Amino acid sequence: MAVSEGFLEYVMERLERLGTVTARKMFGGVGLYFEGTFFALIDDDVLYFKVDEQNELEYRRAGMEPFRPFGADSYSMKYYALPENVLDDDGELHSWAQGAIAAAKRKGRRRGSTGGDRKSTGKAVRQPTALTTRKKEPNEKPRKPKGRPEGKPQSKQRGKPTGGRRKSSGGKHRTGAAE
Repeated sequence: MAVSEGFLEYVMERLERLGTVTARKMFGGVGLYFEGTFFALIDDDVLYFKVDEQNELEYRRAGMEPFRPFGADSYSMKYYALPENVLDDDGELHSWAQGAIAAAKRKGRRRGSTGGDRKSTGKAVRQPTALTTRKKEPNEKPRKPKGRPEGKPQSKQRGKPTGGRRKSSGGKHRTGAAE
């Protein structure tokens, strides 16, 4: 996974028309965000856009392949390579990019906005997470913490104690000092 600076600059220049697009290096590739929404990635100088059931067929019809993070034999992700001719056509690029942004936003809504709300600054604002606790029954005894009881030293040997002596292995292997 590598992305050349020249290809990254070219893609960012081509996507300027969309608005605020930012690039973040990740795992040897680059993630592209539109106003905080992760909608595309670049790997090995190939641009991949986010897909879902509404726009995936368009990529398949164009003969494009899904992103496979660990090579041809690995699993695929919901990002498809963008046809090369689309990257050079302003109108087509804008249309395909809007489809990818919409797919990414639909995915976010399905999951239930876990990333927090976005303010006018474009930065994520993390919402506090409510911790769920188990309801205690009225007559329930307090639970003891798991682990070793206090004051009891941990044995260095695992298993049943042998009283400090090891069984003889018939003289084949010796443990301890020479006799």
